[in-house]
Amino acid sequence: MFNANVRSLTLGGSWIRSGSAQCTPSGFYDDDDRVWEGLHAALDMVTPDFDDGDHLDGLKEMPVAQTLPKQLQTYVTYVTRGERFCEGFLASVIDSGRLQETLERFLELYGNEHN
Repeated sequence: MFNANVRSLTLGGSWIRSGSAQCTPSGFYDDDDRVWEGLHAALDMVTPDFDDGDHLDGLKEMPVAQTLPKQLQTYVTYVTRGERFCEGFLASVIDSGRLQETLERFLELYGNEHN
């Protein structure tokens, strides 16, 4: 399961990095399944942070390269829930480059475990 999660993270990040993430005329992304698979793989690796709202202070402004595993757990939960409750939220995270950085940070921290 771990290797499948790493593969999903890699594919999601590659799809975003390739420029395939194209905004529709209505201002939303046609969310490719690879992005959601990458997000769900990240959550499988660290489990959701059910208190993410309490842990967000300063996290949204923190450089992703400095985040610790618990902070990544909070951020991925926040992104997943954000899209659920606010259509277009995921598009804003993709546009900002933060989702790509987050998936890359996951691979940096977890990509070599169990190999």
